[in-house]
Amino acid sequence: MPIASRRALLALLPVLAIAACAPKAGGAYQAFFLKDSAVLTPESRQTVANAAAEAKNWGAKSIAIDGFAGVSGPKDANQKLSAERAEAVVVALQQDGVSPTLIHRVEAHGEAGALANVAVGERRVEIRITY
Repeated sequence: MPIASRRALLALLPVLAIAACAPKAGGAYQAFFLKDSAVLTPESRQTVANAAAEAKNWGAKSIAIDGFAGVSGPKDANQKLSAERAEAVVVALQQDGVSPTLIHRVEAHGEAGALANVAVGERRVEIRITY
């Protein structure tokens, strides 16, 4: 290997080492809910189970939970519903063996964050895993 190539490789090693240690975002999961409900459907329960399995199997460093509700109805009711949905997902993650210490952020966003042109998208909880 020519000396210039070795120097370039050696110069790149610290950058690669830092990149390897940086937190990485894992799967983003979305658990959807029925209108005016904070009860996990069988499909959303499976989504949470998949997220829990990924977090446990791949050594997650933290998990963030964001709950959302629709725009119809009073804002305070939507805020409360989004919080209840987020909490339902937290409980399910813990039932699936995720340590409570991994869940670093749980937020309820109420009406904010609706997905454009997706009616059910308003009624969801997002699970973000960081490694």
